[in-house]
Amino acid sequence: MNIDYYVINPTENITILVETPVGRELQPFVASELLLKEKRGEQVGFIEEKDGYDICVRMAGGEFCGNAALSAAALYLKDNPFKSEISVCLSGKSVSIKPIQNPESKFKFSAYLQNTALIGDVSFETENKKYNFPIVYLEGISHIIAEKSLVDFDSEKVIKQISSDINASALGIMIFEKSTNTLTPLVFVPESDTLYWENSCASGTAATGAYLFFSTGKNISLEVKEPGGILGIEANKDTLILSGNAVVECKKQANISIL
Repeated sequence: MNIDYYVINPTENITILVETPVGRELQPFVASELLLKEKRGEQVGFIEEKDGYDICVRMAGGEFCGNAALSAAALYLKDNPFKSEISVCLSGKSVSIKPIQNPESKFKFSAYLQNTALIGDVSFETENKKYNFPIVYLEGISHIIAEKSLVDFDSEKVIKQISSDINASALGIMIFEKSTNTLTPLVFVPESDTLYWENSCASGTAATGAYLFFSTGKNISLEVKEPGGILGIEANKDTLILSGNAVVECKKQANISIL
């Protein structure tokens, strides 16, 4: 089966968007094959019928991904350069995205999401030590917000344990250093069986902003430093506004054997 796909770079969280129609039952397999071919790739989404939106994408594991939404907007903008607002459906969630031309002639995007985050807490025990961290539940993905100084456990093992315990469709551990606004994201998606220390995580950045807003009661406006660059987040009681760059690097084709 010949698979046409795009390689898109949103703050180094390299995203593969598949143009060729692929049935949902095959998407996890096709995604794993593409990630083997694209060594920089961290996630795969599949372009589906528009259904009233400018562009619709479903992630291989059915999870929500903010950087994939920015990637979808960048791809749509490639053929619609004068569009001032792009409606994206990302794994069933509506996102409104506005492109902003910056001085370097690259496009920066702002993504607007309704702030429906729910804040709870999660407890676990490892090596006879107990931990308790806040967890932010977003539609399609949840994120544990963990202060860097408190993370002295095997994050990759813990994230799989907690994901199973809470039956998460996708789960992140966002290791956050408040003093420097630095975020190190780890994301696990059970359905596609992917686990990555991501170069950036837009939904995790949004979750961090939501947590900071609800814990302080103050509107949040931050530039968050991540391994691949900077993502912006504004959070208030109504909206979460993400901002970041996304660049369409190339279009490719791969031949994948479907057994």
